[in-house]
Amino acid sequence: MHRHFPHYSGGIKVLYLKFGFLSLLCA
Repeated sequence: MHRHFPHYSGGIKVLYLKFGFLSLLCA
């Protein structure tokens, strides 16, 4: 169903992971 922008969704996931990792480092 929601497979129109698979690459876009993957990019968002990576961004969330990166921000989460940076948050842990800055915490």
